[in-house]
Amino acid sequence: MLLTEYTSRTALSLQGCPVFVVKDALQDTAEMFCRETRILRETIDVPIVAGTDTYTLYPNMSDAAVAETLFARIGDDHIEPITPDIASRLIAGTGDPEFIEQTASNQIRLIPAPKADATLRVTVILTPSLTSASLPSALDQWREGIRHGAIARLVSIPDQPWSNAQTASTSSGLYAAAVRDAQTKSTLGNRKVTLRVQSSS
Repeated sequence: MLLTEYTSRTALSLQGCPVFVVKDALQDTAEMFCRETRILRETIDVPIVAGTDTYTLYPNMSDAAVAETLFARIGDDHIEPITPDIASRLIAGTGDPEFIEQTASNQIRLIPAPKADATLRVTVILTPSLTSASLPSALDQWREGIRHGAIARLVSIPDQPWSNAQTASTSSGLYAAAVRDAQTKSTLGNRKVTLRVQSSS
């Protein structure tokens, strides 16, 4: 669904709420939904080059961005995902990669840089891109739940013309039900697609 249509429909339930506020709430809620449920998950084979530590991923799924790295391995060797804070304390160099850091939305870094060409297999979580004009079609069956999550967030703001405690409770429950449903489906099967990859110096 186009984000403009989605926003207009949601705004009807929020009399007096600025449209841009509704749009931001929908985007934030959709991202939170994806992070909570891990429903948009892809496993990627990344060709890595000796001496190059940073790689950019380009999802085939339209209007999506890489949000989190879950698992990674080179052959039988597990590569541990780490936070930027931990990565900043490690000594860079060249060798057998032990850690993987997500440095930006669609960018990863191996620590240390690989000493030989190989294939990195990495599983990531996707969320809607901040610049997307629509939500990914893979979220279609939960778009009402996401809409209710955004409504719950906005009507919980105190002292606004659209504030409504009863609606907040009802919409929160509908959002929570959508999250539970997506979490169940996420454990039953995950998407596997090929992504276009390039090294970044």
